[in-house]
Amino acid sequence: MNIQFKIFKNFPEVRCGLSQKVDGSMGLSSQKMSGNFKTFFRKQGISPDQVVRAGLEHKDRVAKSGPDSAGKTIPHCDALHTTEKNLCLSVTVADCYPIYFFNPENGKVAIAHSGWKGCVSGLLPALVKTLSTNPERLLVGVGPGIGPCHFEIQNDILSEFNNFSSAVSFKDGKIFVDLPKIIRIQLEKAGVLAENIEFFNECTACLPGSYFSYRRDKPKELETMVAYIYL
Repeated sequence: MNIQFKIFKNFPEVRCGLSQKVDGSMGLSSQKMSGNFKTFFRKQGISPDQVVRAGLEHKDRVAKSGPDSAGKTIPHCDALHTTEKNLCLSVTVADCYPIYFFNPENGKVAIAHSGWKGCVSGLLPALVKTLSTNPERLLVGVGPGIGPCHFEIQNDILSEFNNFSSAVSFKDGKIFVDLPKIIRIQLEKAGVLAENIEFFNECTACLPGSYFSYRRDKPKELETMVAYIYL
């Protein structure tokens, strides 16, 4: 599906979207998943040969994509950026947040895969710094991901969120983390204006008919959606 962010409405050249459960799993570990991937992009009017994939590591590495990246996977990164037209940037997600960036000043687009590890590792500030020296001009859309209603953690990783105590809550002996709040905190701290950040506000774990959710489903083989952005 195409995701319509109001912040991008004045820039029709920017297209972004996210597959849904009905489109099938978008991993590339099997012939069936690879077929789903190709079929989905063809339905969007995008050649699979023009799609760049991020080879995720759940860390903070940002990678630039150029014409020679088309149809390839860039290893060991969780965010991609480019100024190339008709080069489609993509990440796979299954509770982690797809985050779409556009810089109207220089025409750069970017996409990030941000789960809790990406949030605490500093992926988003690193990407903002790469995209612009004037971060207040950046426009950022945050797609569906696991909400604070379902993102429960254990004590063993609680210390990872020491810098984001306002996003941690305790209820009935359980610990929950608000990842969208951390995403907003990090983006604003990096200089992105609050009014230039838009959330899609759907929880992947709450909507089993629409989205795969790793935490909800606990599948033996990872099932994912694919998020994309391109000019």
